[in-house]
Amino acid sequence: MKRIIWLVPLAVIIFSGFIVMGTNNTSAAAPDSPAAKLWKDYEAARKADRPQKQLDILQDIKRLAAKERLPWDFYRAGDEFVNVSSSRNWKLRDSLYKQFQEDIASFDEPVLTFYNSRYNLAGKSEFLKANRSRLEKVRHTDF
Repeated sequence: MKRIIWLVPLAVIIFSGFIVMGTNNTSAAAPDSPAAKLWKDYEAARKADRPQKQLDILQDIKRLAAKERLPWDFYRAGDEFVNVSSSRNWKLRDSLYKQFQEDIASFDEPVLTFYNSRYNLAGKSEFLKANRSRLEKVRHTDF
């Protein structure tokens, strides 16, 4: 009986994860924007199992997101870049992750920094206090 009690919430959590992962709303930009077109190209390359093309498109998305200040697109493209590159060569994971952390820091968007460190609770209240005005000025519904 105890196992069933634990399995039901676990199944709900897993199912919810599949629903979230299955959504194609990968871009925070307008549906007809260059970022949305790049995400569609990325999905096509992913479905065709073309990792090098995926990496090239993800780099383009990161550049465009940095230029247009699209933090969700920047984060998602950087995270996918690390995952796709690591699937090709697992030995690069640490160096790619370190570079991704540096890219996030250079993007200089408090919501992005906060989201990236969401599992590390140390210093959260100080970070929020220090960046309160910048966080209140913008609305990022994607995070």
